[in-house]
Amino acid sequence: MKIKIEVEEKYLHRFYAMLKCTDALAAEGIELGVDVENPDILFIQEGKVRHATALKANSRQPLIIYERIGCAPVNTNADARRMMAQDNVLAWTKETNFRDLQLNNEPMIDGRYHLRLINHGEHRWNTKPQSQILTSETLDKIAAIFPIHMQERYDYLKSLRSKTIRKRPIDVFYAGTMHYTNKLVDRHRSQLVSRLGKIQNRSVLIGLGNLFSRNDFHDTLVQSKIFVSPYGSGAYSWKDFEALFAGCILIKPKSDFVTQYGFDIYKAGEYCVECDPEWSDLEEVIEYSLTNLDAASEFAFEAQKDIMTACNFEKYSADLVRFFKQF
Repeated sequence: MKIKIEVEEKYLHRFYAMLKCTDALAAEGIELGVDVENPDILFIQEGKVRHATALKANSRQPLIIYERIGCAPVNTNADARRMMAQDNVLAWTKETNFRDLQLNNEPMIDGRYHLRLINHGEHRWNTKPQSQILTSETLDKIAAIFPIHMQERYDYLKSLRSKTIRKRPIDVFYAGTMHYTNKLVDRHRSQLVSRLGKIQNRSVLIGLGNLFSRNDFHDTLVQSKIFVSPYGSGAYSWKDFEALFAGCILIKPKSDFVTQYGFDIYKAGEYCVECDPEWSDLEEVIEYSLTNLDAASEFAFEAQKDIMTACNFEKYSADLVRFFKQF
């Protein structure tokens, strides 16, 4: 079986873990890469297909679609959803997925489900029903097969020696972008900063915007007891995984509707300390963690140990073989 990857150069890093498995795949008769000639299957970015006249005309070309959008719902664009149902589309792959696939058919705001959880207050956005409802057969094509936790970006962080939580000087840390195309996300993050700024008698570090280089951010994480990670374009963030690799207590708005391959970071009660998406209980959640630091530290230590163990290329290779061979 020959599979050619065709995505924009700037997104090729998302295939880092998969491309590390090419030797193991080759041993099972699967050739995977960006330079594969005469492929049996084209593993192609969703936007490239919708704009490629030749592919539209050649409906017999077997396709595995990579959807780059970094949130749990599949693209709400009606053309994209109709394409999902085509017989030549074998799978629709993503980095995250819904735990309940039927949520893809729920009304959304700006194509995002998680925005419904922060859509309160005086200025509310209207939810928009789906113009193209996905059948169970089409929903079954969705597969989260990209291990977010196995990216090269964490290598420096994993090399750092982290202090026990009790010895870390920063009690609470947040750093992140404050301006998104969606104003609900801007408000959500501004409300977080406002609440963190009112916390007294605790060491709180707030970084607004891209103040930290990646390595500086990682250096700061390993000095922090708690990292608070808000919603962004999706419910998930790279920083969620970075916080666990650093051994931090991760406080996160409700995200247990999201899954990803290989490490179920958002499973309720498993690795995140959940708070209200609109931060109503944030101070209480922070204070509970800091006043029960032994238990919170053990929770964070187990999360760090589990995410490290989950970086298993042998298992990932075997899972990829099973995934591709079904076609």
